[in-house]
Amino acid sequence: MSSSSQNSSNANPDYIHNSKEINDEIQEQSNDTLQTLSLGGLVNAITLSMLNNTANQYSSQTLANSAMVQTCNKILGA
Repeated sequence: MSSSSQNSSNANPDYIHNSKEINDEIQEQSNDTLQTLSLGGLVNAITLSMLNNTANQYSSQTLANSAMVQTCNKILGA
């Protein structure tokens, strides 16, 4: 019994060291994953913003064209 408890006490520092290395690796991978997800979220937000701007520009252009057509019709009608 005493030899097995002695062996476990000798293995304890290795266990702690290995656990710390595993923990550090998991933390590093988690940080990398979070950074990748954040970058993906930023890309999505920018893409949606660009699409929204494009849609708004198209709407404005359509409104401007219809206003121009109406003005031309008034001029030609007069």
